[in-house]
Amino acid sequence: MKTKQLLLNTVVAALLAAPVAGALAQGKTGIVKIGVNETLSGKFVFVGVPPTTAIRLAVHEVNEKGFKVGDTTYKFEPIILDNRSEGSVMVANATKLIEDEKVKVIFGPTLSLLANQSQEITVPANVINISAAGSWQGLGYLTDPKKPLLFGTQPRLDSLAKIEVDAIKQLGAKKITYMGADDDTTKGNMGPFMAEAKRAGIDVTLITFPYNTADFSSFVSRAKADKLEAVFLLHPQQSGPNLMRAMAEMGAMPKGFAGRAIAPDAALKLAIGKPVPFPFIAAQATPDMDYPPNAAVKAFADKLAGTGVDLGVTKNFAFYTYDFVPMLAQAMTKAGTVTDTAKIAAAFQTIVYQGAAGKVCFDKEMRTAIYDGAQTIVRNGKVTAKTFPSTCK
Repeated sequence: MKTKQLLLNTVVAALLAAPVAGALAQGKTGIVKIGVNETLSGKFVFVGVPPTTAIRLAVHEVNEKGFKVGDTTYKFEPIILDNRSEGSVMVANATKLIEDEKVKVIFGPTLSLLANQSQEITVPANVINISAAGSWQGLGYLTDPKKPLLFGTQPRLDSLAKIEVDAIKQLGAKKITYMGADDDTTKGNMGPFMAEAKRAGIDVTLITFPYNTADFSSFVSRAKADKLEAVFLLHPQQSGPNLMRAMAEMGAMPKGFAGRAIAPDAALKLAIGKPVPFPFIAAQATPDMDYPPNAAVKAFADKLAGTGVDLGVTKNFAFYTYDFVPMLAQAMTKAGTVTDTAKIAAAFQTIVYQGAAGKVCFDKEMRTAIYDGAQTIVRNGKVTAKTFPSTCK
């Protein structure tokens, strides 16, 4: 993993070192530091590397021209810290970013467990905190008027639940298990799915497991004994191949597998070395980079591939940050300030941006993003993709 992180730093640092366009060479110029507090090593590394890689790319693109606030042209300087998937390190990083680096905006952590702790530090410090943590929705942080500087970059969980339960309907299953690690992420995300499944007449059994589980045979045996027809896996996404392997070996849950934001390679080759013998559907809050629906997604996927960083089965997590960097620049321009976080946040919430993820905006009732969603379906080794368009106006 040290090699992966070194490559991430080296490849994209070269981009950031490139000369900034002539706009910055004339007139007043300035630097805006933005913090990134992500899981770049440790057991949650797969969560943090894609959004961090996307931030680096987006910063480079914004800095090519800079952005105007008043009579000054600014560029971003990302201060990227690895919290090593540990709460104590995350807290130390947040403190360093706020007190030493004087940042006004922090991206991450993406993982709910760490993001819940992060907001306890950023809120009283009046720092804008941007994260895709689903638990921020479930815990009411993104509708709390006392936390106006918290922004979610994962679409509303009740909207995502409709895409996920639609996947279960396509499998034709009526009795399923909802599986996820026994942690805050599962607890914070499962409510909307359960409610939507109930409305659809689908019976759901919850099965949780230790985060680092590699052998799913006991959990699959339980599902088989209960005559459950299919599974929906929330997270961790890298568990998908191991879970599907156990399903294939034990002939369990024959209607198939659905999960959130899992790359189709998990079903095509990673699970058993060939396509799995049951249908697979990835329900995604983002467009699918493996099967791009349009030129913008294809271009973004190509840029990410060009970094040489292995983003694994969670590469779509890069959408959780990429478009929000230029949106932040636009918000600062609109607010007329790079330091007044209340004004920047108020402007940020009004931005509508045509980005890699489609038309991006913030929900009117909740400070979380809206953009294109997707389903990627693997049946008999053949892949089809379906887009759920953004509702931004």
